[in-house]
Amino acid sequence: MILVSLLGGAPTSWGETVDGLASWANGPVQWLLLSDERKQIRRVNTSLEAEGFVEDFWALRDPQPDEPGNPYREAFIQRVEAADVLYGEKGVRGSLTDRGRALILLGPPTHVTISTEPALAWDPVESSDSRVKIRRVDVEIWGYRFADLPPGLLELWLEKKKKAAENTLTLTVMFRTVAHRTSLVEGGALLETASRAAVLRPD
Repeated sequence: MILVSLLGGAPTSWGETVDGLASWANGPVQWLLLSDERKQIRRVNTSLEAEGFVEDFWALRDPQPDEPGNPYREAFIQRVEAADVLYGEKGVRGSLTDRGRALILLGPPTHVTISTEPALAWDPVESSDSRVKIRRVDVEIWGYRFADLPPGLLELWLEKKKKAAENTLTLTVMFRTVAHRTSLVEGGALLETASRAAVLRPD
């Protein structure tokens, strides 16, 4: 078996790398993978191909390819470590949760707003007249000033949206917590755009 870093780095030993690559792709690095890269992984058949894929994957996301190290990969590792500490849920490591995904792709938010709001819920145990109830749920909104967004993300986002609202100063991601499980309810398109922005090089 290979020893693949849980943080998405290169294996310390290759061995059975095809299986290891699949496991690697299901870890925190899944938030960075583009659809074409997922297809490439399914076509990997040898250890050499697996090793080459991982090397090319990080090289494509290196903002300073002529300098030693890779700042993007280093930031990824730090954010995975932070997400695992901050956002773990029962049976799920923090970097594989929705909030972990947002932290990995966008970095720490400029500001966070937490509130409790009413939401309709259906309780099958109750009689038919009282099955629909009002339940309080926690809502968490992460806001990002434009200056705090990852390089290239804002340009790609505004190009996708064609225009920005004149009074918009931040972009937001919203989560809702129900029964100790937090899920993304708004901002999925922004996170997908962040994945694509990571591979764009400035002219």
